[in-house]
Formats: sequence, structure tokens, C-alpha cells
Amino acid sequence: MKLYTLFTVIAIAAVTTSCKKPTDGITNRNTSEMIIGTHPGFAPAATPSHYYLINNTGAYEDTTNTKPNVQQYKFDYKLSQAKYDQVKSLLNQIPEALLKENGKSYRSPNTADCSGNMVTTVIDGTTYTWSMEDCTEGMPDYVKPFADNVSAAVNILRQ
Repeated sequence: MKLYTLFTVIAIAAVTTSCKKPTDGITNRNTSEMIIGTHPGFAPAATPSHYYLINNTGAYEDTTNTKPNVQQYKFDYKLSQAKYDQVKSLLNQIPEALLKENGKSYRSPNTADCSGNMVTTVIDGTTYTWSMEDCTEGMPDYVKPFADNVSAAVNILRQ
């Protein structure tokens, strides 16, 4: 009887661990929207920043001129379906490690200033915000791919 019980426990453990899907450190939580705000670095103050919303229905550009907080954004300009198709996967690319570093700013230690992006998203009811420069040299390895993908998405949305 003990052998049967041991075999049953081993079989259950083997089935449950083999059914887990590898995540490569990417969160599989509910991320239904993301706001990306761009900043130009040392550009003159007159240079506007751009804000974009990516959600499950499309990609949108903010059309307001004031940016004190998210409540004043107006994402009423829908970008093309082609642009959305190129950037929508960003919603599912957030590294799990970033969820433990909410509010953190990632900068390259080797540059005086670099353009970058602010990313805000809500996952399972919690708002997360990160700031990431486009210059990713010196950033943690788990941040670099996501920061590069955010920069690439911004370049697509700006076109």
C-alpha cells in the first residue's frame, strides 16, 4: 500500500509540474492597457512629449497639451490597425521582475541624458509605473528587452 501511495504522489507531482508553461520571466497576469509617455531628453522645453495608450481595442494618441496626470489625458485619436498590430504584443511582454520594482527608473549610467519612456499599466488592480531610457547599456538584463521593445513601439506609433 505504501508503494502505491508513493507512486500516486510521484505521478501527480510529475503531471502538475510538466503541465506548467514556461514564462521566460514574463508575467501572465491580466494586463489590459498600457500608457507610454515619451520624453525627449535634453531637447528644448518647447518640444512636446507624446503619450500613447495601447489596450485590447487599439492604439491611441493623446491629443491634449497638458500632462499633469493621467486623468487629463484624452486618447481620442485612434491610430491605424497596422500600427496596433505591430505593438499590441507589448501588453504581454512585461517582465515579472518589474512587478517587484514599481516606480523604479532605469537609466544608462554611461550617458548624461537620453530620451526615454514612462510606462504605466494596471495589472490585477495595481497600477505600475516605470521610467526607462532608450539607452539601455548598463540596465539589468531583465529590463533591457522590455525597454527596447517599448522604444520600438514608440517609434512605430510616432510614424
